[in-house]
Amino acid sequence: MTEDTPLPQTDAGRPFAVFDIDGTVAREALFLNVVHEICRRGLIPEEEAKQIEDAYDAWRKRRGEDPFSDYVQLCVRTIERHLSAIEVSHYEEIVAGVLKQTAEYIYLYTTRLIKELKDKGYVILAISGSEGRTVSHFCLRHGFDDWVGADFHHRDGFFTGSASYTAENKGRHLKEMIKKHNLSLKGSIAVGDTMGDIEMFNMVETPICFNPNLELQQTALQRGWTIVVERKNVIYVLKRTDGRYVLETGAPEDF
Repeated sequence: MTEDTPLPQTDAGRPFAVFDIDGTVAREALFLNVVHEICRRGLIPEEEAKQIEDAYDAWRKRRGEDPFSDYVQLCVRTIERHLSAIEVSHYEEIVAGVLKQTAEYIYLYTTRLIKELKDKGYVILAISGSEGRTVSHFCLRHGFDDWVGADFHHRDGFFTGSASYTAENKGRHLKEMIKKHNLSLKGSIAVGDTMGDIEMFNMVETPICFNPNLELQQTALQRGWTIVVERKNVIYVLKRTDGRYVLETGAPEDF
């Protein structure tokens, strides 16, 4: 299915909600935790592992114009260079260990929303930029019905070093999932936190911008989309009502 393929227009199927994962359901970026564990185990040269730690520190201290993007891109480039030396089975063991420790580092608003929508008969989808095995572990644990993540290609038990990424093609992947499950656009919901989720937002009836970055927050205000922020044990909801935004606050169970 190509990017300009029209969406199915049937309302016969079940409604769906599609979620980004990193920073939207998971409090921490799944794949980045795996990268740090790979560094800790000495599977990446010490000098390059140190560069990743320095980039992480720069992001934490907000040094640079876009330190988080710099940190993520460095992690991706570094892993791509060294994946071919890592056995798939070894990588999968690392992923399982990392997720055992971190899979419950989650946001309450989005995980409660997932449960509420499942109880209403929604199909719950995830489209993540993180690596697919990591996404699979997380989504199985949290009740998703289907998901997609980046594909690290492999052959004869080892990674090849090449990959297919999902982060910039979320619209295409969502179209494929809608067709695969014969889903309805009526009542459809998308939840994400960055402009990488904009294609999903444009395809659904109800976009929810959760803990958005500045660029997405500005876009959401222009388009009248709902903005939700979870901070400590308080949920802040900005919802467009009668042409203006109204702020609601409360505990996670109130929404």
